[in-house]
Amino acid sequence: MLIFSGNSEVLNPRGRVSRLDFFKNNMTIDEIIELNDFYNKHNLDILGDCIKRNPMTHPKWCEYEGDGPAIKVVLFGNSYTWNHHKMIIQECRHQVKNFTMDSEEGCEPLAATSLFPGCDKKLEDFSALLKAIRPHYAFILSRFYAVAEPFTNNVMDLENDRIFLQMRAQLRRFLPNIRQKLYILDTIPRVIGQNVQNIGRDLKKGVSPEEISKTLYTSDGYERGRLRHAALLKECFGKCEIIDYLPLLTRNFTVLPQFFDDSGISFFTSLGHLSAHGIELVRPIFRDICDKLQDR
Repeated sequence: MLIFSGNSEVLNPRGRVSRLDFFKNNMTIDEIIELNDFYNKHNLDILGDCIKRNPMTHPKWCEYEGDGPAIKVVLFGNSYTWNHHKMIIQECRHQVKNFTMDSEEGCEPLAATSLFPGCDKKLEDFSALLKAIRPHYAFILSRFYAVAEPFTNNVMDLENDRIFLQMRAQLRRFLPNIRQKLYILDTIPRVIGQNVQNIGRDLKKGVSPEEISKTLYTSDGYERGRLRHAALLKECFGKCEIIDYLPLLTRNFTVLPQFFDDSGISFFTSLGHLSAHGIELVRPIFRDICDKLQDR
């Protein structure tokens, strides 16, 4: 039986950052099942909290101090922003003076989905955030909804595609208020959430990793988001960079995205967020980015 306890090391100095995923070597399959269940139960609450320094003027923004001399960073998007922010603060705080976070349920900064009410208004709010902070660097951290919707008239004609034109308009509002670079998380397939709890249990029954992967994957149109992001990148004039998790998920023993590691620990929760183990999977990407941040 594993015993889990909270981790409050958001602002620990560089070099003393603990893993967030309670991983240990040589875990038994029963411990792996227990760990996956723990990720599903706690989902986001083990991955950080919100510090509100200006609750009267900006009641929805969370702000965090770093150890750096001048650099300001904005993290914004939907629940993936909350999902990622603790790890990014850990990795970047040696370079960054201030972090501001705006995590909006379901709403993406580049385009508005009709699945969540008010996302059209949130497009304006995201733009206002960048205008108010004028960060050196900004990170769009969103799982896809709008950016991967079907193309207008089901034809890939981006110059007449409603979503892409909205993305372009948002980009043009964002870039003048970002001093150095905008990082955009690319779309990846969504996991079938109700099957995440079965990963370890199926492995224990002898189900092959290939068969388990088939129960977790659906063709959900994420490729459309990648096509739109690639086209948008051409309009950034070197001021944008795509962050891509897909190479980390397409490896080892299956041609399908691998939503769990070789031992059966899930990279995702049943709600479709990255688990703490998934956050550790992508940590090296952000470590590399953070080490290169400059106040030019």
